[in-house]
Amino acid sequence: MTTIAAGFAGDSSTGKYGHSDPSYVFDKNTGKVFAFFVYSKDQDFAGSTWGHDDSNRQVLSAAVVESTDNGTT
Repeated sequence: MTTIAAGFAGDSSTGKYGHSDPSYVFDKNTGKVFAFFVYSKDQDFAGSTWGHDDSNRQVLSAAVVESTDNGTT
């Protein structure tokens, strides 16, 4: 098993973050596998703030990773 999006529990001085709700997409034309996640920083869904400023640690974001070897890495 390979971890592709690990979280970090952190504390008030280091911050924390996590990844949840993964969705996987396979592009058969390119052979790429994409994994999309909710990226939360210092808040969970219930405590988050509306916005689109990724530097605001109270706003939830999206993260994507890409594999070009059929998901091996």
